Amino acid sequence: IHAFRDDELPDALTVKTSQGPDLAVEAAAVIRDWVDGGVPPSDIAVLARVNSSLIPVKAALVEAGIPTSDLLSGDAIRRTTLRALFAWMRMAMEPENLDRSDVLEAIRRPSRGLNTLAREMNIRRTSTIDDIAGLGVALDGKQAQRWAGFCDDIRSVAAVARGGSAADVIRSLVQDVGLASSARTLDAGRGNASRSGHTDDLVAVERAAAIHQDLADFLPWLADVVAAAPHDDGVTLSSVHRVKGMEWPRVVVFGADRGAWPHDLATDTEEERRVFHVALTRAIDQSVVFADESRPSRFLRELDGSAPLPKAVTPEPALLPKLGDEVRISGGYAGSVVGHDGDDVVVLLDRGVELTVHPAEVKEIVSGPGAEPDADLLESLKAWRLDTSKDRGVPAYVVFHDSTLEEIASRRPASERELLSIPGIGARKLEDYGDDLLALIESS
Repeated sequence: IHAFRDDELPDALTVKTSQGPDLAVEAAAVIRDWVDGGVPPSDIAVLARVNSSLIPVKAALVEAGIPTSDLLSGDAIRRTTLRALFAWMRMAMEPENLDRSDVLEAIRRPSRGLNTLAREMNIRRTSTIDDIAGLGVALDGKQAQRWAGFCDDIRSVAAVARGGSAADVIRSLVQDVGLASSARTLDAGRGNASRSGHTDDLVAVERAAAIHQDLADFLPWLADVVAAAPHDDGVTLSSVHRVKGMEWPRVVVFGADRGAWPHDLATDTEEERRVFHVALTRAIDQSVVFADESRPSRFLRELDGSAPLPKAVTPEPALLPKLGDEVRISGGYAGSVVGHDGDDVVVLLDRGVELTVHPAEVKEIVSGPGAEPDADLLESLKAWRLDTSKDRGVPAYVVFHDSTLEEIASRRPASERELLSIPGIGARKLEDYGDDLLALIESS
């Protein structure tokens, strides 16, 4: 990427970095200055890699009274990980008045293998945290430990909520309770960057919390600003893919962060670089790029020439390990591929640590015939599939094909990440059946 500046427009391209949560506030301030200086809102665009990244920008502009033209709606904050986040937040605010639906939603994410069990337990419509903890008395072994851990997490985040801001509670849930890890797991099951990932959703809401700190009404406030009606003469908010060939006098390129450009779910770095270049060149007069100072995109260093030269040899894409591949890497380490960071590969080591390596460091992609399926487990899986298909009113093969069940019975996966490495299991299947499968495997 090469940036060219017109000598008469020294600010034609500006890069601004700051703490991640503050980015939307600062972007809105720049737009406010433009509007106050006479630039019509319709002459301004905010472009992001994916749609959900625009949520905090829309929130900040709505708060500032600046009209927007966008496609965001309430659906943008109704996806899996955000449903869990919001359920946790409501429980944190009222641990003595827990809604059954929130308990069942929260226990799904992060996964604890308790989803089916919780649905079968006698959880009242409203309960106290002590009521929920008391239900664990009837459990034993790992189930009892996981139930106690769930209750401890409710108490922990409730303690943060007492006197804490919306941002404080969200940070605790994302980092301490483990919603960030849960989001990465769900994203790993997608394997493409065609739309917003669950991690994108969490980052967006974290940034929105910097705009409205009041925990008590954060959730209704967020719903209102996201669903605010668009205006034809407002600031355009769009993902880059929707604006090819279009231009505006002023453009904000929002969220030029590691993980967004190139996107964590993308495998073609050159295509990601091209998309970033498209964003930069939509401005006729001035473009301002906003990035998280703690994790700026590698592409930003290419703007001023500080990035290292590309490697002379790039492995063919077909030779790169795929999500779920078991690999051995330099240093004697082994693990499974759980993601990609541009050209690099993210490996979850056997000891539970994630390591990002260049493909050249992958010494072996472990392949070959797997173990024979566990006959008893396979029989249990098929019985479970039959019951599930009847409950859902669909043919058994719609739940899972025989080949997928055979692979499960061979590998005996013990985590969501391991389930996702099995052909036939993606994020949707994991969400629908993951807990049932893990519980069945553990009990067999």
